[in-house]
Amino acid sequence: MVKKRSEITVPSPAYRLVFLDEGRISPDSYAIHYTTPSWWDPPFVRHGNGTNVAFADGHSDYWKYRAAETIQAGKRANPPYNFRPTTDEGLADLQKMQKAIWGRLGY
Repeated sequence: MVKKRSEITVPSPAYRLVFLDEGRISPDSYAIHYTTPSWWDPPFVRHGNGTNVAFADGHSDYWKYRAAETIQAGKRANPPYNFRPTTDEGLADLQKMQKAIWGRLGY
């Protein structure tokens, strides 16, 4: 767990996500698995099938999801928790988020 920006070394702060626009997905802080290729909280799909994210170095970006399954899961009225992608594009969406949050994949 990182507690201050100076502890972020690999990857650098430009690649470590610190804020995300999750919308209504969870009533508390957002969480994503580290040791398994699955979402913990559902994918947060907003703003034209993507989301806004901000990084530890202060820059922000818009990420558009590639997989139809990611978009469909995030848009459901009751989105699924522990959603596991079944396509290469879905796995790429998940891994991009996991790497940005955790700094690397834990599996």
